[in-house]
Amino acid sequence: MSKITKLIETPDKFFKDFLIKRMNSLGVEVKNINMPAPKDNAHSVQEKTISFDFNTILNFSDVTTVLHCGEGHNVGLKFCEQWLRYFEFYKKYFVLLVRNKELFQKLKNEYKGFNIVYAKTPIDVESLLSKLKKLKNICFLSNTANNIHLIRFNEYKHIYIGHFDESRQPSIHKYFRVYDEYWVYSEERYNRISEIIELKHLDLKLINYPESFLKQHTDYKNITYWVVDYQDSLYSSVCLLLDISKIENIQERFFNIYSPNEVQPIAGRFLERYQMHSVEDPLLLELTDVIIMDYHYETTVKALKLGVPVIVYMPDEASELYTEEEKQVLNLCYKFKDVIDLNDVLNKITFGNDVLFLARAEYLKFHFGVVPVQNHNFKQNLNQLFADVDCE
Repeated sequence: MSKITKLIETPDKFFKDFLIKRMNSLGVEVKNINMPAPKDNAHSVQEKTISFDFNTILNFSDVTTVLHCGEGHNVGLKFCEQWLRYFEFYKKYFVLLVRNKELFQKLKNEYKGFNIVYAKTPIDVESLLSKLKKLKNICFLSNTANNIHLIRFNEYKHIYIGHFDESRQPSIHKYFRVYDEYWVYSEERYNRISEIIELKHLDLKLINYPESFLKQHTDYKNITYWVVDYQDSLYSSVCLLLDISKIENIQERFFNIYSPNEVQPIAGRFLERYQMHSVEDPLLLELTDVIIMDYHYETTVKALKLGVPVIVYMPDEASELYTEEEKQVLNLCYKFKDVIDLNDVLNKITFGNDVLFLARAEYLKFHFGVVPVQNHNFKQNLNQLFADVDCE
């Protein structure tokens, strides 16, 4: 055997013989040299690389449902936080399984009392499922490749419950047939899925959008001006903001200015000049009864989804500058071209003459699953997941 062959095929023996010959040449008697056991090294490496953590589960025997998130830290955090607030009432009976270690550490630290676990490999997943003796349902927050690690266990019911980020909704394809049940949050998407996917064993459920609901019979106590970026809007009403704040109808109510993230330089200068304070917290929007804003398609749709009347600034010359899709959204909004117009519109709305309510309701129900709160079926479908447990 040549030295090169020996080095490649038996490296331990090569170096051991080399050391013996070298020490003999120096006149040192060598009886035995033991090379470090490779298994010990492998074991030490294995100890440092922990691929699962199930320690947060208080009682494995209570769990009937697994909530699976196969995303990384940033996207996964957004999806998980959306669902944890809805599942809090059932937290004794479900486990949130994440596949990213950083995401696991973040959630474990911030959501005390929840069963949140980490499993990296398919073997780790199998180990977890084997401990959950009463497991019935596995719910998936998104379509990630590692979903297959759980879908292969066909003794459980696999439910795609998705998420509420409109910009990240998955494309519709036949892969969804691997699930037993698919929660859809708008009639529009429900119809599209029904046309594209052959629904043999897939139970397609139309669930009302849980993030918002249509408000009715409000007393319109809170009015909010939503600052829109100058770059996003063709026309801006920020220069009218001081006069808007002096409208009698507004002065009789709570008036706030919502500026998401950082106020744009031009809008910021007007607010500073008028000594008007703006709020960045989106919680303000959940409390508002009427929104006044400049028109920008995506932002106006977000405002409409809050289920309240929306009034947009629209000078006369702007009427023909929008696409048909943009005009459809515009037709759901009240419009004003000056402060006098705005005052008239506010008087009609606050006196109970919200003539666009039905058109707004139809649009929001079809496209986004937003319905009046008394018609909401989201809670009922969550209860069905845990129908056999006693949620105290």
